[in-house]
Amino acid sequence: MNIVLTNDDGIKSERLALAEEVLIELGHSVTVVAPLFEQSAKSMAMTPKGVSFTRINTSHYAVVGTPVDCVNFALQGIDLNPDLIVSGINNGFNLGIDIYYSGTVGAAFQAQYHGVPSMAFSADYRFEGDLKKAFSRTFKRMIDENLPSRDYVINVNFPPKIKRVKYVETTPVSFKSRLEGSISGSRFEYRRQIIDQKFAKDTDYFNYLKGKITYSKLAMRLKD
Repeated sequence: MNIVLTNDDGIKSERLALAEEVLIELGHSVTVVAPLFEQSAKSMAMTPKGVSFTRINTSHYAVVGTPVDCVNFALQGIDLNPDLIVSGINNGFNLGIDIYYSGTVGAAFQAQYHGVPSMAFSADYRFEGDLKKAFSRTFKRMIDENLPSRDYVINVNFPPKIKRVKYVETTPVSFKSRLEGSISGSRFEYRRQIIDQKFAKDTDYFNYLKGKITYSKLAMRLKD
């Protein structure tokens, strides 16, 4: 397959390089179009009127913009016609309500907007084990099962420690959290803390906490 690979962590992300290495080893042709700088939590934001870019070589481009800008550039700037757009591997999970903030998932949604099948991959920043093996095995399984579609985005998450090699189709859940913020001079900083709560067994966060590899089928809710 011809694949466009992007992310929101930036062109220098080690996990982006890992994903590219795996996809090439699996026999696919890969063009990397990724942000020059980290663009986490940019969702489907895009830059009005256009962006600048750097052509690193024939298969690597760095875009001064968001993940959505990268997808637009790949499809409409350099006229690529990929069979699939892959976003990730993100450094951190994209579960539940976080999918609405995620630049990783945002890029995949933009691919769907253009009618291109897409997959978003994320792994907890505390991931233990062989991420290359986990990504390779999971990507191959998703392709073998013919899961990528123009009708939805496949959103895959690897837990911190895979306790069982089990792939679970899930539903995103809205988990409760609170923000703890403080001001120092002219800077406001905050962090989020997830509140302990019960989750249904068919939800992404429940299965993620159980050490299972989860995937969800996400769709943009637009009417014709």
